[in-house]
Amino acid sequence: MKEATIVFCLKYVDDILYILLGYKKRGFGKGKYNGYGGKLEVGETPDIAAVRELQEESHLVAKVEDLKYAAILYGSVYRCHVYLLHNWDGEYPIETEEMSPHWFPYSQIPWHMMWESDSVYIRRIIAGEQLRVFALDGQPVICNPLVL
Repeated sequence: MKEATIVFCLKYVDDILYILLGYKKRGFGKGKYNGYGGKLEVGETPDIAAVRELQEESHLVAKVEDLKYAAILYGSVYRCHVYLLHNWDGEYPIETEEMSPHWFPYSQIPWHMMWESDSVYIRRIIAGEQLRVFALDGQPVICNPLVL
């Protein structure tokens, strides 16, 4: 099973919660919004991979200790470690060949342009739950509390 990561950057502006989503321009998930992340490299831990992928895809720099482990997402061919992040270095994310960054107020997240499972688990992890999510082809099957 392949290992991957996703990071969702969150910030408050005037008491309104915003989430950073990247519009995927190529590869797996092209045409959808998602958090930033990707596959682990050989010998890499999920938290190190999450920080590396965020920097490669957005030019935002995070510290491992600032990542909050929020979920583990099981798909048909992957296991994805999902993190929330409230602190990073870099004022604005930068568009790359792979992702175009967009900040959305939480109330305006474009669920219709994301994987169907995202609308189930993202709401719950932002509310503070830690989850184990089983999804097939982006559709949620089961969401259970994650016991660490």
